[in-house]
Amino acid sequence: MKNKQNLLIVGLLTPLQVSALNLALTSCNSKIHNLHHITKTPVDSNSLGYISYHLIPYDQMYYLQPETISEVPVDAEILDALAQYEPTLLKMLDRVYPQKKRYRYFDLKRHLYYAYLSYWITFFTKNDITKIIFHNIPHEGYDYVIYMLAKYYNIPIRIAYQLQVIDSYIITDDIKSLFTELEAAHHNLENDEIHLNDLSPRMQREYQLRTQKSMPFYMQPKKKSLLKHIYHHLQRKYFPISERDKMMANELIHPSLKYVRQTTLESPYIYFALHYQPEMTTVPLGGVYADQFLAIQLISKALPKNMKLYIKEHPAIYKKRNPSGRFTEFYKKIAALPNTQIVPQTLSSFKLIEKSQAVATITGTAGWEALFLNKPVLVFGNIFYQHCPGAYPIHSYECIQKAMDTIFLHKQKPKQQSLIKFLKILDDKTKNGVVDFTYLNTSLTNKEQLIKQLSLSLKNMLTN
Repeated sequence: MKNKQNLLIVGLLTPLQVSALNLALTSCNSKIHNLHHITKTPVDSNSLGYISYHLIPYDQMYYLQPETISEVPVDAEILDALAQYEPTLLKMLDRVYPQKKRYRYFDLKRHLYYAYLSYWITFFTKNDITKIIFHNIPHEGYDYVIYMLAKYYNIPIRIAYQLQVIDSYIITDDIKSLFTELEAAHHNLENDEIHLNDLSPRMQREYQLRTQKSMPFYMQPKKKSLLKHIYHHLQRKYFPISERDKMMANELIHPSLKYVRQTTLESPYIYFALHYQPEMTTVPLGGVYADQFLAIQLISKALPKNMKLYIKEHPAIYKKRNPSGRFTEFYKKIAALPNTQIVPQTLSSFKLIEKSQAVATITGTAGWEALFLNKPVLVFGNIFYQHCPGAYPIHSYECIQKAMDTIFLHKQKPKQQSLIKFLKILDDKTKNGVVDFTYLNTSLTNKEQLIKQLSLSLKNMLTN
């Protein structure tokens, strides 16, 4: 099978994504020998030609058990080689069994890591994989182990990542260098004047969406349907609270509410919206600031005189009740910081951004929103808009001091021309379309065309 590839595809789980994969395979199946596919939706056999297709059930991978033992054992040599990735991976494993308290224990999570590692070392030993394709940034545990081993074995990889921008995604081969092209392009366009009409329809729509004066539809509170309201009322009345929910109430809900303080938004403040965890936005994209307290502490220390830091908890914490990244003392430590205050859920995020002097975030959409409301943004993680004028990447206390001086002493704010110029960069450096079909509702393109667009990108990733 000379020059034919042995591929591993991680993801493309939904029927729409697999429809795009079917189209791509139909046009390039003569170049592929083996295709291993982690998914919930197998490809259509008619698209395979002579490809040998190996389905790996997604749930089997995601919920691998710590006691799973594969043929190749884990040794000190490979653990040392992968040590740089281990803290991130262990944090990711918070998401695998969130309902089971015992998986919060470090040793058990570490053995789950070893089980993943052993499984995939065995897999790569048996299969001569020539390329790995991820449909998203690895962030679920098992997929990050695959990413780690791909780096270790020098296997070429392609990662697709959907931006929080209409019909825009990028393809990369490394998580850390996700947005280096955007940074370089920014320097090349510094002296050019760009007008709104120079942008594509998708970027013009993005600009219109972000600059509208009313609250965007996706930030508006969602009303609970009558049926859901009745269901939750009956559930509380007739079904006893579980031990886990009792634990969550004591460890998470009660402490978070205890330190909430009312505010009128009259005092000058920086707004920080806590991320829900575990999610890709903080692990791996947040780096060390996956521990959000580190970012909050830095901001508090660097606050100008008479400036406050307002923090709002993510509402999903109260609904999904996943304790990752939170603990009883988390809120107490925040409340103990000078000029720092946890604000109520009743305050809208849009209003908190609108009335703020600046916004701070790890990688949240709040930062992107803030730039279009002429608010400077302190960015602690790895996100596409960190290179946009008006955003300040924060890596150290010295960084944040310089940013505070620029924002509050020199009164620097984002300018609309700079934002339009940055949208032009996104126009030039991102692919037009959707790879993550949860973004369908904001797309300007119909499903059939999106599938065709994605199939062309997939064909390129499969064969080049």
